[in-house]
Amino acid sequence: LFSAVIGAVNGLWEGDWPGDSARAVLLGVFEMSGGVCAVSRLPAAHTALALCAAMTGWGGLSVHCQIFTACTGCPLDVRVFWLARGIQALVCGGSAWLWMQWFPITLPNLSEPMAWRELLEGRLPLTSGDFRAVWTQVCCIALGGAILLTVGYKIKNRRERRRDACQRRE
Repeated sequence: LFSAVIGAVNGLWEGDWPGDSARAVLLGVFEMSGGVCAVSRLPAAHTALALCAAMTGWGGLSVHCQIFTACTGCPLDVRVFWLARGIQALVCGGSAWLWMQWFPITLPNLSEPMAWRELLEGRLPLTSGDFRAVWTQVCCIALGGAILLTVGYKIKNRRERRRDACQRRE
């Protein structure tokens, strides 16, 4: 389903209106890998890395549908889930952008989009910016995970208190 939606969006999105960044974000909302692939074609490295971090925090609607399918029967509050994923995307993207303001990075000019494979295979030289980009992603994911764990812990405690209060009333 999401591959078909992404294919339709790509087919409808001819030309540059309203821009490649908006197209990448739209694709990333549906599926993280499609959005990250579209982000890899953006010329501005800082924008691309911040959007990539935000998409990693969001995960994509396709992943969310998989989570809902796996959690059928689980006490998953959908509103809290959407709020937490949105906050995680904002925190990941915002912290990546801030990190790059404090520690600017330079990315190698890659011969093609998705040439990160060449970089990983050792055909392109590594720069200090490459390690900063990886560190940025690690920090964003760790921060987003910490926020989700904190929110989940608070929700769990609130539910336990409500359950205990209900049991005392009975």
